[in-house]
Amino acid sequence: MLKIATLIATLVAAGAFATHAEAGGMGTFYSSPFFRNQGRKPAEPSPSVKAEQNRLEALNRARERRAAEIRAERAAAQAAAAAAAKRARLAAAIEQKKAASKAASLVAPRPVSTENPAAPKGDLLQLATQSPAPTSEAAKEKTADAVTADVCRKYSPTTAGLVEVPCR
Repeated sequence: MLKIATLIATLVAAGAFATHAEAGGMGTFYSSPFFRNQGRKPAEPSPSVKAEQNRLEALNRARERRAAEIRAERAAAQAAAAAAAKRARLAAAIEQKKAASKAASLVAPRPVSTENPAAPKGDLLQLATQSPAPTSEAAKEKTADAVTADVCRKYSPTTAGLVEVPCR
């Protein structure tokens, strides 16, 4: 009976050992990739795989380059739009100043001429028959100088455009 018990115990132990080995219960060294590959280096990818990787990398670089170009174009367009808006605001401000000065000159009281005194209402015929007062050459020169020497346009780098300044 002892022989049968020993035989059964040996078969149970051998079965347990085989099950443990099949489950990967060997040591860490024997289950490591180094031992399984027997020290060989992993295989190099095939040339077609390398070519595909190179193609994908080139596509990614081209995509990034194009995205950078688009960002630069958008920034330039925004800068140009901002400069155009600034020029338009400056032009509008200049036009407002011109209109204000013109309105001020129209509203300002005109000096009464001593040569044509204010006539009573009934003397309209007398005013119509009077000749206009002669003007002197000095008065003509002053008005011509005032018109031409009033405003000059000059380039200003701070505003990146023309600015109207009083002439010297």
